[in-house]
Order: sequence, then C-alpha cells, then structure tokens
Amino acid sequence: MSNIDISYLKSTNFTVDSFDIQHTIGVGTFGRVRLVKLKSHPNYPSMAMKVLKKSAMVKLGQIEHTKNEKQILEKVHHPFIIKL
Repeated sequence: MSNIDISYLKSTNFTVDSFDIQHTIGVGTFGRVRLVKLKSHPNYPSMAMKVLKKSAMVKLGQIEHTKNEKQILEKVHHPFIIKL
C-alpha cells in the first residue's frame, strides 16, 4: 500500500454528509461502526466511522466511559489510527 497524505484529513472539518457509507462493520449497545469513504477523495482508503446513539448512552449512564474512550483514542499513536 502506498503512503497516503493525511494532512487533508487533519485540516478539514467533516460532517456525515462528507462520507459515502458503505456498510456496517459492527453493532454495539450505543450504536454501530460503519465502513465509509470520503466523497471528495474516493482514492483515500476506506475508514471506520463510529456512530453513537447519545440518548442510549445517557439512559444507561455511560457518558464517562465514552469520554474515557475518546481520551484514549486521542493519545494513541498508531499508523492505522488517524488522530482525533
């Protein structure tokens, strides 16, 4: 696989409409993980998008766990994970 310049990903604000949703990878209590492609750069590799149902997280009291997960992902340095 060739090296992909991810500077565009780091410098752009995206919305759900920025992506073509391909299919569901996994389902959990609060939502699902989807395989997506950027509409504006279809040659970029596919990415995973985690979509959470906020009402379920609040109802089950899992807000703090979700914040912790985000903090962990912000600190991880790995070539397969794009920085938040």
